[in-house]
Amino acid sequence: MANKKSGAVRDLIKKTRADLGMSQTKFAEYIGTTPAVLQRWESATTSPSGLMTARLIEVGVSVQDLIDAFEQDAAAKQKER
Repeated sequence: MANKKSGAVRDLIKKTRADLGMSQTKFAEYIGTTPAVLQRWESATTSPSGLMTARLIEVGVSVQDLIDAFEQDAAAKQKER
């Protein structure tokens, strides 16, 4: 189980992008990042920075949904230890 990555933030980003009907390239451009960074978020390799979290909120992601997702990922990571 230690190899399984937490994915609540990943899932929220993927859902937002899908809801907007955008490719990774278009969504990355829309929020001001690169497709490579977005791919890392969507594979749960990394998470958005504070600035990019703010951009996600600007494009319609709920603050509470983001908080919940980050908390779920942190709890899952803690369980892995």
